[in-house]
Amino acid sequence: MKKVFLSALSGLLILLLLEAAGALACVICYPVPQTTLADRVIDSKVLVAVREKADAPYTFQVIRSLKGEGIPEEMHVFVDASSRRRLAANPKDVIILSRSGNEEYRFFSYGTPTVQMLIDAALANSAHWQTNSGREERYRFFLDFLGDPDPAIRDQAYLEVARAPYRLLKGFAPEMDRQTIHGFLANYRYVEWHPLYILMLSQSEHPDDRNYIVREFFSLAKHGLTTNLAAWTTAYIESQSMDSEQTAKAIARLSELYFARGDRSQEELEAVLKGLSVLGITDKAAIIDRETHRKTVELRRSLVEGYQVLLENHPQLAGAVARHLANLQINALTAQLGAIYKQEKAISEGSRFVIQSYLAVSPLFPRLAL
Repeated sequence: MKKVFLSALSGLLILLLLEAAGALACVICYPVPQTTLADRVIDSKVLVAVREKADAPYTFQVIRSLKGEGIPEEMHVFVDASSRRRLAANPKDVIILSRSGNEEYRFFSYGTPTVQMLIDAALANSAHWQTNSGREERYRFFLDFLGDPDPAIRDQAYLEVARAPYRLLKGFAPEMDRQTIHGFLANYRYVEWHPLYILMLSQSEHPDDRNYIVREFFSLAKHGLTTNLAAWTTAYIESQSMDSEQTAKAIARLSELYFARGDRSQEELEAVLKGLSVLGITDKAAIIDRETHRKTVELRRSLVEGYQVLLENHPQLAGAVARHLANLQINALTAQLGAIYKQEKAISEGSRFVIQSYLAVSPLFPRLAL
């Protein structure tokens, strides 16, 4: 009995850690974390805003001390020619220099007025933005810059907002104009950055947007393409979420297109699973009304029915299924997962570990029967 309890406790701790890690950023639009300007500002030791002296090339006069102590009035630093020409033509701009320890000052960023404002905000909120309560404020702050005319500012805004958990992105969507979203999606130079805008579009109630999402999803399915398939998968299900019956039909159709077929590639299946993995997860601190709870239960049931088909045809993906069931904190498909764990040789050691952990902790979750 003690052994069983310890196994369950171990599984719970492991799976909660997995959930916590996944909650920090939406895995669909932020698959590889990148260091942002705000991150660099927060981590820096010394920052100064400077301008080049007109009569002394490469000699920069301190306009403003941003962070740190012991800063001289001027310094000799190499800055590339294009930045120096740009600086000379724009009197409100500055060059941001940084220094760490006893190192020489070096170029940190070009500072337009907007960049300076972002740096000031990061400095003023550096401690708060790293707390749980401050992260949402940080996402919301950068949300306003997604439509900035400066592409460098837009890039920073994307990297910041894309870190938000999916439940927050859904709340941000109404704050983005649909025409602005369509404008971003029409720019194929940034196709790898489209997922954020696809997810925001998925919350639109406009019939043209819903039809557009359906067309894009079925086009990918027809041609076996994977470009932003995870985001379009999420958007497809969200676009059909007017009622539980419609959602169930959408997941069943997705299951027919992908999970029931043996000719789908591993890349396709993993992308679809990633798209589904953000669905059905609720904010445990939020108060949910009875109707919302009913819809959530029905959505989870439809997902489990789809996963049942997936496990029958693609057992090598059992680990991803177990992880989502753990994040949903429901007890389902344990017999199927247990059989795969015992018999399936094709699953990876990592998948076996996740399945074992989920099976250990699943008795603590509410049972979801099909």
